[in-house]
Amino acid sequence: DKSAGLMQQTIAYAPFGDGSSTPANIEMVKQKLFDRATAIDVGCMRLAGDFRAAKAAYPYSTGDELILLTLSSYNAGSVQPLGNWWWDSGNRANYAAALEWARAVTA
Repeated sequence: DKSAGLMQQTIAYAPFGDGSSTPANIEMVKQKLFDRATAIDVGCMRLAGDFRAAKAAYPYSTGDELILLTLSSYNAGSVQPLGNWWWDSGNRANYAAALEWARAVTA
């Protein structure tokens, strides 16, 4: 899959364009996703849906676990069950490191 923009949205599933992998569609979607306001709006709508999915799948999850469940869906396309391959992946490690960094710079 191809991703683009400030929040690395998947071009095929962007809320605009025709979902194709034609050069014209890819370029049009990339232009929209590199617009700051559009990228943040699209990314946040996506994250909100991923959060709802994570909370539905793991209703008692909170804190970092809930954040990482949400990001697993954002990254992998669906909430990844606790302990499956995603939890040992570099993506999960990068997200966990980003959480620690955010805490350090906002403390």
